[in-house]
Amino acid sequence: MNTKEYLINELHRYVKENGEIPRRNDIRYNKDYPSDNSYQKEFGSFTKALEISKLKLKINDNFFNPNNITLEGLYIVGLMIADGNIYNNVFSISLVDIETICEMHKVLNLDTNIQLFHGVKTSAKIVKTNRQWIKDLSLYGIIPDKHLKTFLPLKYCKTEQEIAALCLGLFDGDGSIVINKNKYASFEMAGSYDLCNQYSKILKNIGVTKEIKIEQKDCCIIRTARKKDIKIIYDFLYQNKSLSKLWISRKYNRWSKLLDKTFKSEDYYNEYR
Repeated sequence: MNTKEYLINELHRYVKENGEIPRRNDIRYNKDYPSDNSYQKEFGSFTKALEISKLKLKINDNFFNPNNITLEGLYIVGLMIADGNIYNNVFSISLVDIETICEMHKVLNLDTNIQLFHGVKTSAKIVKTNRQWIKDLSLYGIIPDKHLKTFLPLKYCKTEQEIAALCLGLFDGDGSIVINKNKYASFEMAGSYDLCNQYSKILKNIGVTKEIKIEQKDCCIIRTARKKDIKIIYDFLYQNKSLSKLWISRKYNRWSKLLDKTFKSEDYYNEYR
């Protein structure tokens, strides 16, 4: 057996043992399989090796179709409304939360590499050209230069769970649990006037009573510091445990520590919003 045949067999072994087609990052740090550099050397690229082994990833062009969108899809839509970019039929999003980007990469079944950028904080970015995705995302208001035009596409949500998934994506993109040095906390959510008005109505519908809106020059901020309201919002946003691999863990952990009273002084200095 030559080297190429061995490497192709190892790809099929990965599929058999893990139940999914490997991506480059899946084997990069996995000592149980040949390194991605081995495939680069023998085939020219990892993607080419997948093609030769007939294991090419298949992209779901209808992933964002409103008629069959999943909770994962609605979470990503919310995150895209807050932090995503659309340009020339290209879908892209960049976060310092690399775990969330890696999980999105898997959920979307992307065949493109995750891009890493090293600065004060390392960030990760995914990019994909897909005309159908761009067309469907526009239905949710995700368009070029969307900043002041964003809204909550609630007409595509049929259940409370779906609304919660969408709102959690928005919170992970443009929301914060702000904790001062005395450990007093407040929930904050920023966005366009229309988006904040819709988000505010949802909070009132789930029982939040002490929420205020602060209008600024080009955006709006929703804020509440009432302990009971913060717990209500937490329970609402994190009700879909199936999204636990997608949601931003640093925000979830900070909020959880606050509620169970395990938040420590060093957490204030070590965490970032």
